[in-house]
Amino acid sequence: MPPAAGRQGVPAATGPVEAQTGVAADGLLGPATLAQLNKTPTQRLNQIDANLERWRWLPAALPPQHILVNAAAFLLRAVNGEQPPLEMRVIVGKPDRPTPALQQDLKYLVFNPYWEVPETIAVQDKLPELKRDPSRLAAQGLEAAPLTHGKENGVMTPVDQIDWRDVPADPFPYRLRQRPGPANPLGQLKFMLPNAQEVYLHDTPEVSLFNRCERSFSAGCVRIANAIRLGEWLMQFQHEPWDRERIETQITSKETRTVVLDTPVPVFIVYFTSYVDDTGTLRFQPDLYKGDQVIIDALHGAAP
Repeated sequence: MPPAAGRQGVPAATGPVEAQTGVAADGLLGPATLAQLNKTPTQRLNQIDANLERWRWLPAALPPQHILVNAAAFLLRAVNGEQPPLEMRVIVGKPDRPTPALQQDLKYLVFNPYWEVPETIAVQDKLPELKRDPSRLAAQGLEAAPLTHGKENGVMTPVDQIDWRDVPADPFPYRLRQRPGPANPLGQLKFMLPNAQEVYLHDTPEVSLFNRCERSFSAGCVRIANAIRLGEWLMQFQHEPWDRERIETQITSKETRTVVLDTPVPVFIVYFTSYVDDTGTLRFQPDLYKGDQVIIDALHGAAP
């Protein structure tokens, strides 16, 4: 089953921990392996049908320059015409905070970024920690400014200088951000594709997670394994291209800097649990976000 005409294939799952079915190759007959072995031919055909439907939601031909992220396979592929594609592993959203499928232009990069903590994470994750021990988060560079009627009303202050004991979760009266540095969850680079879901690509200090087979650890954004290499790939499209040395110099300066791309690059975040890679191999991934059955039922006319 070849890839759809006019479209680039999804990157092959390469590495010692990944198998054709997206299950860790650990030599054990565990629950994940059994679940894949127990799939019937009809279930596999339905899975293929669901993913063919997903292909129909994309343009008939992707642009010559684009980035494709397959959240189900935890992989990114950056394509520039006939050049060999750039491929790397990614980390995507947890099942309860899934990375959404979207199509959006990547418009600018931010070197040494601040992390603006989303309200959901601030309330669900950070507030309990702040109530227990704000000094640990202050040491990581977390700071806060008070809000009044949703608008900032004060300067940023290290979080250990605020009494969090009686701070409510709803409404949460603070803006939280984390300064650039080794503990910043965005790492050294973020890649912005403005969208309503506030999803973007970014570096990460948690590099050991890329050795996992199932890489669903984020709150929805896409963490990438080699941010400098992706930055170098993107900056080739500038009227005055940046080489790796210039990118690394900007990072080591520790200066926060935004660079707008002269030519925005389309990004497609997709969710293919079944696809054919560049070697012609049919691959299946576990349905992390439980989205296949919804499409299968719709295709078969099942009642919701």
